[in-house]
Amino acid sequence: MTGQGKTKPTLAQAMGMPAGATGLLLAACILVVMALACRQGLYAGLAPSFAWRTLGLSAAAMLLLAGMRASGVGRAPTVVLAACGIGFVVMAGVGNAFALGLLLCTAFAVVPPRWAAGAAAPSVLLLGLACIVAVVGWLLPYPVHLRGVYWAGMAVLCFWRRKAVWRQLGALGLRWRALERRLPGGLMLVVVAAGLASFGLWLPSLNYDDNAVHLLMPYQLLHDGYWHLDPSSQTWAVSPWANNVLGSVAALLAGDEARPAVAALWLLMGVNGAWRLARAAGAKAPAALTAAALYAAMPLTVHFTTTMQVDGASAAVLMHLAALFLYAGRQLPPWPQLAALLGLLAGLKASNGLFALPVLVWLTVVALRQGNLAWLAKTVLMTAVLAGSSYGYAALITGNPFFPLFNGTFQSPFYPPIDFMDRRWMKAGLHWHSLWDLTFETNRFGESDKGAFGIALLALLPALLVDAIRSARVRWVTVWFVGTGVLLFLQIQYARYLFPALAPLVVLGVVGVARQLRAGLFVVLMVGLMVAHLMLVPTTSWLLRDDPWRALFQYGPAGKGVLEREKVPERAVLRDIFTAHPDACVLMADPKAPFAAPAGGRAFVVKDKYDPRLYASTRWAEEDPSGARWARVLSVIGPSRVLTGGELSAPLLQALTAGRYVVTARHWALQVWTAPGPQGQQCGGRVGIVRDEARKRLHPGGGE
Repeated sequence: MTGQGKTKPTLAQAMGMPAGATGLLLAACILVVMALACRQGLYAGLAPSFAWRTLGLSAAAMLLLAGMRASGVGRAPTVVLAACGIGFVVMAGVGNAFALGLLLCTAFAVVPPRWAAGAAAPSVLLLGLACIVAVVGWLLPYPVHLRGVYWAGMAVLCFWRRKAVWRQLGALGLRWRALERRLPGGLMLVVVAAGLASFGLWLPSLNYDDNAVHLLMPYQLLHDGYWHLDPSSQTWAVSPWANNVLGSVAALLAGDEARPAVAALWLLMGVNGAWRLARAAGAKAPAALTAAALYAAMPLTVHFTTTMQVDGASAAVLMHLAALFLYAGRQLPPWPQLAALLGLLAGLKASNGLFALPVLVWLTVVALRQGNLAWLAKTVLMTAVLAGSSYGYAALITGNPFFPLFNGTFQSPFYPPIDFMDRRWMKAGLHWHSLWDLTFETNRFGESDKGAFGIALLALLPALLVDAIRSARVRWVTVWFVGTGVLLFLQIQYARYLFPALAPLVVLGVVGVARQLRAGLFVVLMVGLMVAHLMLVPTTSWLLRDDPWRALFQYGPAGKGVLEREKVPERAVLRDIFTAHPDACVLMADPKAPFAAPAGGRAFVVKDKYDPRLYASTRWAEEDPSGARWARVLSVIGPSRVLTGGELSAPLLQALTAGRYVVTARHWALQVWTAPGPQGQQCGGRVGIVRDEARKRLHPGGGE
């Protein structure tokens, strides 16, 4: 379009309103949604200590910025960032800090120079992470995962490639200093939002999924040096494991569980991804920084710093993919970067294929039109290598590459011949008011309270639509994520799963608002929206509802033990058992608390979703009031300890009494029953050996 061409009318002009009215309408929408959030009770019942601490720390950071600027000192963002780093080291531990640093440097070091040429440092980092996931993922079943091996190998690699590492770190430092000089206020917004989000890294791993599934791999590698590939005792043992692999690498470096190190990495990548997507969509630097800050302040963003659930990581990778797509335009992007992002998406979660599908189709069409079959072949091959380990081992062990999904088709004997689906979240359906429901009745769409989805998408939706009409690049990305989000929502109405689509849409919404409002009003509204979101963080989980950070501020790092024993006492009990008796094994007989992951494969659960065979055996045993069937189950498993909670069933009590198990420890409702004689020190059954698929099939000179 030439300079003499006609421009599209604004929304206000189309409605016969004066110029500038579009911005006022969009601002009014934001204010109305914020008012509705209060009226709908999203903030009711939140702990006052959390609210006052959030407001106080935000105000203190802004006062620091104002004071430093008035005195001519312009390093306020660096000061706050350093304070956040110190808090991470103190609360998450020195081991996590070292693991994060060495993992980051190794990711830079492992990328070949040709692939890194011309790429921004965050893109190189993601490419390196994808390579680490691939190498470790394919080696998981082999007994090579030892702390010394990892420390020596990664240290040598970083030293050998030290110039490349320093080059990437230097590029990050230069970019940071440039932003700090030009836009200290915008950068401070990002640092404050990300710093408050980083408080989630301080907490111990209390999440249900972490303790039932995600932590199993790190603890198993720490204990045994290899992954058992055991889908019998853990249904998700061969599901996409990229995030668990990174958590395991960090754990081997730290010598203990290291969820905070990996969560910190994904938080930083998400913030940077929001910045890059906003810039790729045409936003100026101040608006892009604001979009990154709002992303960091979203309730679910903070939630994902407290857990190993992968939707936050998926959102980060998708925003980088969308930015790469926009920057490339009608050209083919560099294949190593594209393959790394696609590989990470597939390695994090199978359903991410739905989000990536539009890009795959478009780029395939472009490659075929340009006749660039070599580019297409290299991209496909590298993506398969980077992401294929979990799918390959799943096919080898179970016969189903997507195990346990689609088992109605693949008919693996390790799971009932049905398609796995959580039908609790398939009842709401899709309606014209679904976004309203997700915003104000989020408790209907997951294990959370009202408000966990955040209010940003509803508040920014008009701005997003206006900008999508006026900008082709925004329009196509909006259609991409709205379409894939709706398709996913049709399959399962679960709020957390929508976050990979929610995050980029919110970023683009901020870009749209920035184009319509004056700078002062824009900043005021966005800061208000940030604070409104940070206040909603406790709604994302019952674990956060009563402000668990209060214990950390009261007791320091020792407060993590207090929280564990209060929220997930099974973690503390298992730690006590295995510290005293490393060769023990535990039957966790409470199906409501299948928190066996910290046992590293040395505990069995009776939850149908995780161990269908043992669940069926225990249901069969419960039918015999004499306890004889339970006695047979115990004799096959041979547990050193049986962990019970709540009311103990009569058949199990009969079997424990007949087997001379005695209660040796109590913690609230939990009871630890210990087997008599030598069995109390060492597992007396062979179930663990029989189910060790890696030992049987893949070890040199393999198992039984």
